[in-house]
Amino acid sequence: MTRKKLQERNAPQLLNILGTIFFGCAVAHTFLVKKFQHIAKRYSKGSAGENFFHLLGEVEVVFGIWAVVYIICMAIISGFNSAIHYVQGRNFTEPMFVIMAVCSTRPSFSFIKDFIERESLFCDHN
Repeated sequence: MTRKKLQERNAPQLLNILGTIFFGCAVAHTFLVKKFQHIAKRYSKGSAGENFFHLLGEVEVVFGIWAVVYIICMAIISGFNSAIHYVQGRNFTEPMFVIMAVCSTRPSFSFIKDFIERESLFCDHN
């Protein structure tokens, strides 16, 4: 059996194993975001180190980072076209909704808080 045929036969199994490992890494990373945020504070404001660890400390991007690592591994193992075909075949509606919801939480909270404070000025405080 040629090396290429052997690689093609074992690629799906290897990708499943890597996917499981990267998912575990993403879950572990999720529990470490506070630590990355703490490390970011050790660097001067605006430095590459501060920005890098701040990014790693954002819970919203953890699974995205590990998904990119997985897609890069997929491209190396199965080929670039296979990885592109896989990504194009995914539906990103729900993840985009979650990202949009998370990004809008603070502005919504601030707006509602300000609204309640303004409206409370018109209420009788007896």
